Order: sequence, then C-alpha cells, then structure tokens
Amino acid sequence: MQQATIFGSYRLETSRRRSPGAFAAAGLVAACMVVLWMASASADYDDTVVTFGNWTVHKTAQPSAAGSRCFAVHQGYGTIQLHYSGLFILLPEKPRGYRYWIDSNAASGMQLASLAEQESASLDIAGKAFAAMQIGRRLRMEILTFTKVLEVELDLAGITEAIAFLARDPACRS
Repeated sequence: MQQATIFGSYRLETSRRRSPGAFAAAGLVAACMVVLWMASASADYDDTVVTFGNWTVHKTAQPSAAGSRCFAVHQGYGTIQLHYSGLFILLPEKPRGYRYWIDSNAASGMQLASLAEQESASLDIAGKAFAAMQIGRRLRMEILTFTKVLEVELDLAGITEAIAFLARDPACRS
C-alpha cells in the first residue's frame, strides 16, 4: 500500500510496508558500516593505495565483516566513503530522507532514511541510486534532517574506476 506524508515542501513516500526482518537486516548493515567508518576514521589504515579522479583508495589494517580491506574517500568530503557496493555518508545530524540528482537529470523522489540510518546519523546509498552514480559525472543531494536541509555536491570523476578496483583488486581482499 502506498502512503505519502507531507513534510515542509517535500513529499515523503514509502512504497510498501517492511517486515520486521527487513528492519533488522537494515540495522545490521548500518551497524557494520558505522563500525567500518569508525575504524577508518581513526586512521587505522596502512596507506593510500591509489587515486582515481576524486577518489582516494585506502587499505585498512583490519578487514570489514564482508572481508574487504579497502574503501575510497572523496577528496572534497572526508565524511563520504565509497565501497564496492555503495556510498556511505556520515552526517552531523540524524537524516529523515534525501533526494538526489545525477548530472542534469530530474530529481529522484524523496527517499526515506531507515531507522538504522537515523540512529547512526548516516546514509547508506545502494541499489538503484548507487548504480546511477556509477555512470554519472556529478551528484547533487538534498538531505533532510530533523532541523535543516543539508546540500551535497560531488564531482564523481573516477568513481567507476574506484568501484572496479575495490571490487576486484586482490590487495583489498587479503
């Protein structure tokens, strides 16, 4: 069943009801991403491995739960990390939702933040949005928090190469 709620000038939409298992899985993913973020943010990485455009790949001392030892950080935003399966954004406040534009295409609909994303004050961008980023040159986002709207604009130069490196390089899997 489709529901819609008006919040300010945004239309927040949910496509269907989620099962309790889906919330638990989303919470586990968000918790793993926060742990990985905290480990990398504490400068517990060996070295810069390589740079692709605006993305600098780092190798961590300890592998993540998925077995990966590498992540990429956008050179303009230290709180934005790229992994082979998604983009992780650490925020100063809890998000309510976000919408994005790739290049000069129309804006996406408002995407609601999960409970896990709200609790961890972060966004884990995956799926359709992440796939669209891989072929784009510029990403703009409006992130709706409980108190304000945050704007992010990223030059995506090198994202395709960085994702390919993160997904296939043996140094990231050992």
